[in-house]
Amino acid sequence: MSKSKATKGKRYTAAEKQEVLDYVAAVDADKGRGGVAAAARHFGITPLTITAWKKRAAAGGAPGIPAAATPTKGGSKGATAQSRTLHRLAEILDEIEGAKAKIASLEKEYAKLKKKV
Repeated sequence: MSKSKATKGKRYTAAEKQEVLDYVAAVDADKGRGGVAAAARHFGITPLTITAWKKRAAAGGAPGIPAAATPTKGGSKGATAQSRTLHRLAEILDEIEGAKAKIASLEKEYAKLKKKV
């Protein structure tokens, strides 16, 4: 038997993962591609790990949630799809309400300025 201990990989917090994903998004937005490779060099994390985080975030899951907390094969795919749809509906509704508030604010400002003219 070997006496050496196997090294364990580093565990990243949700905030650290989000920082890496934000960096990837910034590089991709700036250069169009290469964000994962740049983040891998910058943070010293393998591209495979960063890609896994991106996939989890794109699938609607938070990158900080461990895999054990995500639905497994035993779960219903329909329920997962439905929960993603409901989550997206809530996000859209929040965006609509924010836009309506912004429009109301702009209309008030418009009316004030129009009275001055």
